[in-house]
Amino acid sequence: MELSVKERLVLVNILDAYQGNPISVGILSKLKDKLLITEEEADKFGVEANDEGMISWTPNIPNEVEIYVSPRAVKTIAERLDKMGKEEQLTLDHASLCTKFLGDDEEDG
Repeated sequence: MELSVKERLVLVNILDAYQGNPISVGILSKLKDKLLITEEEADKFGVEANDEGMISWTPNIPNEVEIYVSPRAVKTIAERLDKMGKEEQLTLDHASLCTKFLGDDEEDG
């Protein structure tokens, strides 16, 4: 799955808050490790963190990376995004992830 720097950082936050059974936690923990920005990617995309922990990267540089997300992880993330939506916890930062993991079934508006 092609994921941008922003999508990866938002997903890491979602996975950090995940609570579930040991099998799903293990699967998502391995995925989280793949989502973290590597030193090479930080240099390539200009990713930096300031003293307050705010992360930025160079705009206008394509920064999507192919990351394998297992079918079980896709299902678990989709369920989590769906739950967050029902609890009105989604923000605009989640929009592209909702499209990728839940599909584009929402009405325009």
